[in-house]
Amino acid sequence: MNIRMLLPALALLFFSTTFAAPVLDQSYEPANDPTLVSLFGQTSEGENALYQSFTAGKRGTLSSIALRFGFLGEPTSGVTLSVFAGGNIADPAVASTTVQPGPHVVGEFFMFDLSTDAFLVDAGDFLSFVISTPATLGSPMYFLQGEAEGTYAGGTSGFISNGLLQLNAQSDYYFKTFVSSASVPEPGTLALFGMGIAGLSVARRRQRLPL
Repeated sequence: MNIRMLLPALALLFFSTTFAAPVLDQSYEPANDPTLVSLFGQTSEGENALYQSFTAGKRGTLSSIALRFGFLGEPTSGVTLSVFAGGNIADPAVASTTVQPGPHVVGEFFMFDLSTDAFLVDAGDFLSFVISTPATLGSPMYFLQGEAEGTYAGGTSGFISNGLLQLNAQSDYYFKTFVSSASVPEPGTLALFGMGIAGLSVARRRQRLPL
């Protein structure tokens, strides 16, 4: 193999192993039947969206968020999940995805993939997500499950009506967040990588020396 081609290939092999598979970070799951079922979606009377804040517990890229719906039925439009840094929904979203869930089993979590945004979070970062619909809904509407007397300590729920957020410090929606944690290479691995680069550099110099 040409040395010029070997060097980028070696670097790619090394750095491609520095990120682990997505792992569960934050989770608020039901212990009993849900005591909160909230409606959201755009109607002829305006937009209703739902809000939940949370605190990241791990460093890594935010990979996905899973939510538990009470009923999806046969939706006439997709569902948009948007993530905001600092909990301020007036700022641009740092990650967002729109999906078409279709018929859904009540009581199961539905996953929203956010990996393409590659948004990096640190442990202790305060974030929030908003669940909404991008178009006017027909019947049936969407419902999100949660607890009226929530116990999640890292955030709270809220309701958005025509752009105005109203927080509810007592309730929380069911959710799970997943991050792809960055793994730090071992010192021995770094040393081997450096020796490989040095060796390739020496080989290139030898190729340039006149016979």
